[in-house]
Amino acid sequence: MSRTKSIETALTKSAHIVEGILLDLKCQSELNEVTADTWSNAINVINGELSVVCRLLQNVTGVHVPPLLIATQMMA
Repeated sequence: MSRTKSIETALTKSAHIVEGILLDLKCQSELNEVTADTWSNAINVINGELSVVCRLLQNVTGVHVPPLLIATQMMA
């Protein structure tokens, strides 16, 4: 597997993790079960994934970044 493909695979995994966290928050919000700890944990996971993304993208060109990760970075 090429380096670019490996990075894209890792980015896709990160996007799925972030998407799962956001969907879970949405479900909990609808049930009024979201707590400060829930938000704190979600933010920690998302920030961790964004750190992975930043490390992977250092000095790399030509890699497709999932749109969800781009949006998340813009909001962080």
